[in-house]
Amino acid sequence: MGKLYLPISATELYERLCLVDRVTFLPTTADIWLTSATLDWYHKDPADRVIVATAHQHGCPLVTSDETIRQFYGRTVW
Repeated sequence: MGKLYLPISATELYERLCLVDRVTFLPTTADIWLTSATLDWYHKDPADRVIVATAHQHGCPLVTSDETIRQFYGRTVW
């Protein structure tokens, strides 16, 4: 598993993304956590499950190169 390399701090990345039109940060809710826990998907990574559950709850496409997510969640873009 490769780690994501960021040439800037996570805080700076967040601050920059907040300035981009069409980028919205969504809160994680109890409904999203419940959805992630009940996905019919054998995948141990809780972060990936929450990402997929969030996209599902909001009816959004998900931008990812992760093949495991792409195989499970049909509305992916990459």
